[in-house]
Amino acid sequence: MELGSCALERKILWNGETVIHEEDRSGSMEIPAKTWPAAGLFLLLSLAVVGAYLPAMEGEFYLDDYPNIVDVPALQWSSLSLDNLRGLMNGRLSTRFVANLTFGLDYLRAGLDPHAYHRTNLLIHLLVGAAVAWVAFLLAREAHPRPADGGKLAVVSVVAAGFFLLHPLATQAVSYIVQRMTSLAALFSLLALGSYICGRQQALRSRASRRWFAVGFLSWFLALGSKEIAVAMPGILFLYELAFHRTDLAGLWRRVRRSRRNRVLFAILLGTLLFLGATALQRVGSSQIVGWTERFPNRDFSGYERVLTEARVQAFYATLVVWPAPSRLNIAHAIEPSRGVLSPPSTLAAMAGIVIFLAIASLLLFQHPQVGFPLASYALLHLLESGPINLELVFEHRNYLPLAMLAFLWVPLLSRLRWRALLVFGVILLCLGSATSLRNRVWRSNKALWLDVVEKSPHTVRAQTNLGNCYLLEGDDERALAHFRRAMEIEPRFVEAIYNAGIALERLGRLPEALRTYKKFVRRAFDNPDPQVRKRALETAARLGISLPEPSSPPP
Repeated sequence: MELGSCALERKILWNGETVIHEEDRSGSMEIPAKTWPAAGLFLLLSLAVVGAYLPAMEGEFYLDDYPNIVDVPALQWSSLSLDNLRGLMNGRLSTRFVANLTFGLDYLRAGLDPHAYHRTNLLIHLLVGAAVAWVAFLLAREAHPRPADGGKLAVVSVVAAGFFLLHPLATQAVSYIVQRMTSLAALFSLLALGSYICGRQQALRSRASRRWFAVGFLSWFLALGSKEIAVAMPGILFLYELAFHRTDLAGLWRRVRRSRRNRVLFAILLGTLLFLGATALQRVGSSQIVGWTERFPNRDFSGYERVLTEARVQAFYATLVVWPAPSRLNIAHAIEPSRGVLSPPSTLAAMAGIVIFLAIASLLLFQHPQVGFPLASYALLHLLESGPINLELVFEHRNYLPLAMLAFLWVPLLSRLRWRALLVFGVILLCLGSATSLRNRVWRSNKALWLDVVEKSPHTVRAQTNLGNCYLLEGDDERALAHFRRAMEIEPRFVEAIYNAGIALERLGRLPEALRTYKKFVRRAFDNPDPQVRKRALETAARLGISLPEPSSPPP
């Protein structure tokens, strides 16, 4: 049957009623016949994305790449064997087994060549862009079930995906290898959402509907195996129902309440979702992952203070979405934690802004679903990572999936424009791509990355120490020592800077000063809860004959 033709179909609605009606076979889950302009545009867009990310393809391993990839023997595969695959399900690797599977495959084909890992990240980013275009098209057809020009909607959906693909705020999730966990979670979450929409638009209990739901559940499972942010998907699906099918949702709820069997099935489904979500959150880390009044280990904030601070962080993220200039992007943003609602006063203002944003998103969710659904989904995804949890305050990669949701906002706007007007948006994409290319030049090497951070956040102890490490590896010991000393001025108890300063002094032949620095390191290390730091202190003391201090707790 040709696309666009009509046929009589018996359809069982979600409220239990059966109707016979004339349905458009070009339903929102189908792709219009004239797809070649959209396909050609996506190909051109992909080439632009590759060009924008070329500087980062020369990059290295950074920061958390080492403890999560480079220093993990279980991910260094010599063959694709059952033992290697079973190893992914042991220990902490099992928490994000899908992402770790891709790291093992990268090592199998290229060893520890970072360029191969970067290329895989870029490929995943392009796949996420394709998924954004697909879901954007499905959501557009919710509002326009019988459009005059389905081909235009396909083109508009690709253009909206371009906003996501070329946005500079996405660079950290793509150019930072370990954040593949974030991009994979986004990919499978979007596939789960798109599959659910396709299944939802089929006749209930049909084979096609069950197949789509099965694909959606599998995609969600893979998203959970990539990163725990995927626990948000049931909430996003609920927002989708509220936005586009709240009448059917109300009918479904009436059916659940009337039937004991349906109540039992609903309880089982809800219990399963809660169990999976709780399991995913539990596996994030230790029992110290969540707190309220006490400060987290190795953090200068409590759970309560983190919640307050995150209000300001969310306001900052919103400005990065609107104005993502490379000069404003940073891998180590410096932000002082909020100690109270009025400390600083901007905390209260940010909290008020979030309340207003949530109110507007809730109103639009019902009155203008194509606008309200992306806004509400954006808020939900960010709220999950803004709680009283033991995580860093600011990281740009946390905007990756929320940014994909915001891309859907462009569809209702662009679909109302004429073809020539779409060229204006092409200029916007060109500006975004240029900014992304400039930002990716920073990701060419560790030294370039930390030079950028020190320029933007000179009072960050991590930035000064890591830049010093870069100079230390180059043999520029004087310059390295200057950055280590600056780090010790910022945080006198930062043991990595103290120890590396000792190395620089020893290389420079300033042995008495080096010995005093090593002694300071040994004293500080025995107050550090990290067993690896204390182990290094024991080795340093044994090498140099330094007497050990009385430890506050037994050394490892």
